[in-house]
This record gives sequence, C-alpha cells and structure tokens, in this order.
Amino acid sequence: LNKFMQALTLVNQKKSACQMQECRGLEEENPNCTPHCVSQACFTEIFGGNELEPGEIDIKRSKSFQRCAKKELIRKAKEKHVQEVREKQAAESKKENLNA
Repeated sequence: LNKFMQALTLVNQKKSACQMQECRGLEEENPNCTPHCVSQACFTEIFGGNELEPGEIDIKRSKSFQRCAKKELIRKAKEKHVQEVREKQAAESKKENLNA
C-alpha cells in the first residue's frame, strides 16, 4: 500500500474503533464524539471553538480534519515502529552480552 492508503486505513480503523466503543450510538446527538476520539489535537485545531451541531455537515472542515488525523496517526505509527525496533535491538544486545 502507498502512504496515502496506509494513512487512510489508520484513520478508518481508529474511527471505527471510536464508533464501536466510546461513541457508540452518540453520532446523531453528538457529531463531535468520533472526531474528538480519533484525534483530540486535530479536533481542537480544526473544530475548536466552533464544534459541529447535531445534523451539521461541514465538508471543508471534515477534509481538513482527515488530513490532520492522517498526518498524526502516521507520525504515531512511525514513532511506535522506531520504539519497537529500539527495544528489539536492546534485547538482542542484552542477549549477546549474556552469551559473551
């Protein structure tokens, strides 16, 4: 998958998890629950001070939020990967030192 599709997949997975858990059944009365759950930082940046009203659709801000959330989730995934690689290297190094 290319980077765009990977980012979209990350956002969609996070969105689905939010909709199935903490925002389950709240979309109509609180359209801000899912975007807030997906990314608090992006929600504040894009919707802060002017949240969506029930039934409101704002395509421009929704697209801006998607772009922001994709960037954030990619950054977090990269950080997680780097951390996992470091932990693996540290474990291998420790194992080598024990065998030396």
